Amino acid sequence: MGIFEMIFGKKKPQFAERIWLTTQGKTNDLLSHLRSNAVRGLNSVVVTHFQDTQQSLLENLAKSGLTCHVIKSASQFPSGMPDVFNQKGQILVLASEAIPSFVTRAISSQPKSATLSPVSVNLIEHYPLMERDQRVLDLDMVWPMRLEFMCYTSLDEPWLSSFGVDRIRNMFPKLGMNKEEVLEHPMLIQSIQVAQKKLARQVIHEQICTSCPEWVRKNLKSGA
Repeated sequence: MGIFEMIFGKKKPQFAERIWLTTQGKTNDLLSHLRSNAVRGLNSVVVTHFQDTQQSLLENLAKSGLTCHVIKSASQFPSGMPDVFNQKGQILVLASEAIPSFVTRAISSQPKSATLSPVSVNLIEHYPLMERDQRVLDLDMVWPMRLEFMCYTSLDEPWLSSFGVDRIRNMFPKLGMNKEEVLEHPMLIQSIQVAQKKLARQVIHEQICTSCPEWVRKNLKSGA
Protein backbone atom coordinates (compact mmCIF):
# COMPACT_ATOMS: atom_id res chain seq x y z
CA MET A 1 0.00 0.00 0.00
CA GLY A 2 1.38 3.41 -1.03
CA ILE A 3 1.44 6.62 1.00
CA PHE A 4 -1.55 8.02 -0.92
CA GLU A 5 -3.67 5.00 -0.03
CA MET A 6 -2.55 5.07 3.61
CA ILE A 7 -3.46 8.75 4.04
CA PHE A 8 -6.63 8.98 1.96
CA GLY A 9 -7.90 5.41 2.14
CA LYS A 10 -8.23 4.93 -1.61
CA LYS A 11 -6.16 4.06 -4.63
CA LYS A 12 -4.14 6.76 -6.35
CA PRO A 13 -6.13 7.97 -9.39
CA GLN A 14 -4.91 7.28 -12.91
CA PHE A 15 -5.86 8.43 -16.39
CA ALA A 16 -7.78 6.25 -18.79
CA GLU A 17 -5.90 6.96 -22.02
CA ARG A 18 -7.50 7.62 -25.40
CA ILE A 19 -4.93 8.08 -28.18
CA TRP A 20 -5.68 9.30 -31.69
CA LEU A 21 -3.64 9.71 -34.86
CA THR A 22 -4.64 13.36 -35.24
CA THR A 23 -5.61 16.34 -33.11
CA GLN A 24 -8.93 16.55 -34.94
CA GLY A 25 -9.67 12.94 -34.04
CA LYS A 26 -9.11 13.47 -30.32
CA THR A 27 -11.06 16.75 -30.37
CA ASN A 28 -14.07 15.05 -31.94
CA ASP A 29 -13.79 12.27 -29.35
CA LEU A 30 -13.71 14.76 -26.47
CA LEU A 31 -16.71 16.69 -27.78
CA SER A 32 -18.67 13.45 -28.19
CA HIS A 33 -17.81 12.47 -24.62
CA LEU A 34 -18.91 15.87 -23.27
CA ARG A 35 -22.23 15.65 -25.11
CA SER A 36 -22.78 12.16 -23.73
CA ASN A 37 -22.07 13.37 -20.19
CA ALA A 38 -24.55 16.23 -20.59
CA VAL A 39 -27.27 13.83 -21.75
CA ARG A 40 -26.56 11.56 -18.79
CA GLY A 41 -26.64 14.52 -16.37
CA LEU A 42 -22.95 14.20 -15.47
CA ASN A 43 -20.76 17.24 -14.92
CA SER A 44 -17.49 17.54 -16.86
CA VAL A 45 -14.16 19.23 -16.27
CA VAL A 46 -11.81 19.87 -19.20
CA VAL A 47 -8.21 20.72 -18.31
CA THR A 48 -5.67 22.25 -20.68
CA HIS A 49 -1.95 22.83 -20.18
CA PHE A 50 -1.30 25.50 -22.83
CA GLN A 51 -3.18 28.75 -23.45
CA ASP A 52 -3.39 28.13 -27.18
CA THR A 53 -4.98 24.73 -26.52
CA GLN A 54 -7.60 26.30 -24.27
CA GLN A 55 -8.46 28.93 -26.87
CA SER A 56 -8.89 26.25 -29.53
CA LEU A 57 -11.02 24.20 -27.11
CA LEU A 58 -13.33 27.14 -26.38
CA GLU A 59 -13.79 27.75 -30.10
CA ASN A 60 -14.67 24.08 -30.67
CA LEU A 61 -17.10 24.08 -27.74
CA ALA A 62 -18.83 27.18 -29.13
CA LYS A 63 -19.12 25.64 -32.61
CA SER A 64 -20.62 22.51 -31.05
CA GLY A 65 -23.18 24.49 -29.06
CA LEU A 66 -21.69 23.40 -25.74
CA THR A 67 -21.55 26.08 -23.02
CA CYS A 68 -18.90 26.14 -20.32
CA HIS A 69 -17.57 28.07 -17.34
CA VAL A 70 -13.87 29.05 -17.55
CA ILE A 71 -11.47 29.25 -14.60
CA LYS A 72 -8.75 31.67 -15.70
CA SER A 73 -6.63 31.97 -12.57
CA ALA A 74 -5.81 30.21 -9.32
CA SER A 75 -7.80 32.84 -7.39
CA GLN A 76 -10.97 31.70 -9.16
CA PHE A 77 -10.34 28.04 -8.46
CA PRO A 78 -13.17 26.43 -6.46
CA SER A 79 -11.83 24.69 -3.37
CA GLY A 80 -15.07 22.97 -2.48
CA MET A 81 -18.07 21.98 -4.54
CA PRO A 82 -17.85 24.12 -7.72
CA ASP A 83 -20.83 26.48 -7.96
CA VAL A 84 -21.05 25.76 -11.68
CA PHE A 85 -22.05 22.20 -10.80
CA ASN A 86 -25.28 23.24 -9.09
CA GLN A 87 -26.99 21.97 -12.23
CA LYS A 88 -26.35 18.65 -13.95
CA GLY A 89 -24.45 18.41 -17.21
CA GLN A 90 -22.28 21.50 -16.75
CA ILE A 91 -18.78 21.88 -18.24
CA LEU A 92 -15.94 23.53 -16.33
CA VAL A 93 -12.80 24.52 -18.29
CA LEU A 94 -9.60 25.29 -16.43
CA ALA A 95 -5.85 25.53 -17.00
CA SER A 96 -3.64 23.17 -15.05
CA GLU A 97 -1.70 26.16 -13.70
CA ALA A 98 -4.87 27.24 -11.89
CA ILE A 99 -4.87 24.08 -9.79
CA PRO A 100 -3.47 24.98 -6.33
CA SER A 101 -0.09 23.54 -5.45
CA PHE A 102 -1.11 22.78 -1.89
CA VAL A 103 -4.39 20.99 -2.54
CA THR A 104 -4.49 19.43 0.92
CA ARG A 105 -5.78 22.71 2.38
CA ALA A 106 -8.94 22.28 0.31
CA ILE A 107 -9.71 18.65 1.08
CA SER A 108 -13.35 18.22 1.96
CA SER A 109 -14.64 15.58 4.34
CA GLN A 110 -14.58 12.20 2.64
CA PRO A 111 -18.04 10.98 3.82
CA LYS A 112 -19.70 13.61 1.62
CA SER A 113 -18.28 12.01 -1.53
CA ALA A 114 -20.82 9.18 -1.41
CA THR A 115 -23.76 11.59 -1.87
CA LEU A 116 -22.36 13.63 -4.76
CA SER A 117 -22.62 12.74 -8.44
CA PRO A 118 -19.33 11.68 -10.08
CA VAL A 119 -17.49 14.15 -12.29
CA SER A 120 -15.68 13.37 -15.53
CA VAL A 121 -12.24 15.05 -15.59
CA ASN A 122 -10.85 15.27 -19.13
CA LEU A 123 -7.23 16.26 -19.77
CA ILE A 124 -7.09 17.33 -23.40
CA GLU A 125 -3.31 17.00 -23.71
CA HIS A 126 -0.39 15.47 -21.88
CA TYR A 127 2.19 17.99 -20.74
CA PRO A 128 5.74 17.15 -21.91
CA LEU A 129 6.77 16.88 -18.24
CA MET A 130 4.76 14.41 -16.15
CA GLU A 131 4.69 16.61 -13.04
CA ARG A 132 2.11 18.95 -14.60
CA ASP A 133 -0.15 16.00 -15.42
CA GLN A 134 -0.02 15.01 -11.76
CA ARG A 135 -1.61 18.33 -10.81
CA VAL A 136 -4.74 17.23 -12.62
CA LEU A 137 -4.89 13.95 -10.71
CA ASP A 138 -4.57 15.98 -7.50
CA LEU A 139 -8.13 17.18 -8.08
CA ASP A 140 -9.11 13.87 -6.51
CA MET A 141 -7.94 15.30 -3.19
CA VAL A 142 -9.66 18.67 -3.62
CA TRP A 143 -13.23 17.87 -4.57
CA PRO A 144 -15.36 15.52 -2.46
CA MET A 145 -17.25 13.89 -5.36
CA ARG A 146 -15.91 10.82 -7.16
CA LEU A 147 -13.78 11.80 -10.15
CA GLU A 148 -13.20 9.80 -13.31
CA PHE A 149 -10.00 10.81 -15.15
CA MET A 150 -9.46 10.54 -18.90
CA CYS A 151 -6.60 11.88 -21.03
CA TYR A 152 -6.72 12.51 -24.78
CA THR A 153 -3.53 12.39 -26.84
CA SER A 154 -2.87 12.78 -30.56
CA LEU A 155 0.27 11.36 -32.13
CA ASP A 156 0.82 14.58 -34.11
CA GLU A 157 1.53 16.64 -30.98
CA PRO A 158 4.87 18.51 -31.40
CA TRP A 159 6.55 17.26 -28.20
CA LEU A 160 6.19 13.64 -29.32
CA SER A 161 7.90 14.11 -32.70
CA SER A 162 11.41 13.67 -31.30
CA PHE A 163 10.56 10.19 -30.02
CA GLY A 164 9.88 8.51 -33.36
CA VAL A 165 6.12 8.85 -33.11
CA ASP A 166 5.94 9.91 -36.77
CA ARG A 167 7.01 6.41 -37.78
CA ILE A 168 4.39 4.87 -35.48
CA ARG A 169 1.70 7.19 -36.82
CA ASN A 170 2.51 6.29 -40.42
CA MET A 171 2.41 2.59 -39.57
CA PHE A 172 -1.24 2.42 -38.48
CA PRO A 173 -2.86 3.27 -41.86
CA LYS A 174 -0.84 0.42 -43.38
CA LEU A 175 -2.48 -1.89 -40.85
CA GLY A 176 -5.91 -0.82 -42.07
CA MET A 177 -6.62 1.63 -39.25
CA ASN A 178 -8.17 4.99 -40.10
CA LYS A 179 -7.95 8.43 -38.53
CA GLU A 180 -11.31 8.00 -36.80
CA GLU A 181 -10.21 4.98 -34.76
CA VAL A 182 -9.06 5.33 -31.14
CA LEU A 183 -5.80 3.66 -30.14
CA GLU A 184 -5.62 2.20 -26.65
CA HIS A 185 -2.64 -0.13 -26.97
CA PRO A 186 -0.57 -0.45 -23.74
CA MET A 187 2.62 -0.04 -25.80
CA LEU A 188 1.58 3.47 -26.87
CA ILE A 189 0.60 4.45 -23.34
CA GLN A 190 3.94 3.25 -22.00
CA SER A 191 5.80 5.05 -24.79
CA ILE A 192 4.22 8.36 -23.80
CA GLN A 193 5.25 7.88 -20.17
CA VAL A 194 8.80 6.95 -21.19
CA ALA A 195 8.99 10.08 -23.36
CA GLN A 196 7.92 12.28 -20.44
CA LYS A 197 10.54 10.73 -18.16
CA LYS A 198 13.28 11.32 -20.75
CA LEU A 199 12.27 14.96 -21.11
CA ALA A 200 12.31 15.41 -17.33
CA ARG A 201 15.99 14.45 -17.38
CA GLN A 202 16.74 16.66 -20.37
CA VAL A 203 14.95 19.89 -19.37
CA ILE A 204 16.85 21.49 -16.49
CA HIS A 205 15.43 25.02 -16.50
CA GLU A 206 12.01 24.93 -18.09
CA GLN A 207 10.65 27.93 -19.93
CA ILE A 208 6.88 28.22 -19.55
CA CYS A 209 5.17 28.79 -22.90
CA THR A 210 1.69 29.48 -24.29
CA SER A 211 1.74 26.68 -26.87
CA CYS A 212 3.26 23.26 -27.30
CA PRO A 213 5.24 24.18 -30.45
CA GLU A 214 6.76 27.14 -28.58
CA TRP A 215 7.59 24.86 -25.63
CA VAL A 216 9.45 22.50 -27.94
CA ARG A 217 11.42 25.33 -29.54
CA LYS A 218 12.46 26.88 -26.24
CA ASN A 219 13.03 23.78 -24.10
CA LEU A 220 14.36 21.10 -26.42
CA LYS A 221 17.69 21.38 -28.22
CA SER A 222 16.25 19.52 -31.18
CA GLY A 223 13.30 21.90 -31.28
CA ALA A 224 15.34 24.86 -32.44
